[in-house]
Amino acid sequence: MNKPTAFASIKTRYIGPTNSRGSRISVTDDGGFNDNRRRLVIGWDYALNTNENHAAAASAWIEKFIDLPNARVSDTGLSFNSEYFWTWEFGSEEATR
Repeated sequence: MNKPTAFASIKTRYIGPTNSRGSRISVTDDGGFNDNRRRLVIGWDYALNTNENHAAAASAWIEKFIDLPNARVSDTGLSFNSEYFWTWEFGSEEATR
């Protein structure tokens, strides 16, 4: 039996600038099986477009919280109400994009 390689989604959300901070992206998950939500806030990279910023934030979240070989965002995120949802996977190096 094959093990699944795609996992629950993570959510990215744009946070607008304030008087003291620039634009940011918040990345969270639902906490999985133990309800320990994990959150990361990444500064907006003005050299990237909106989708690229959200993808970069999702990748940074995976890099920080997922301890699996070759873990990566599996596909383009889906956008609903200014939030993007991403799935991630892991596998062999040949499959890495």
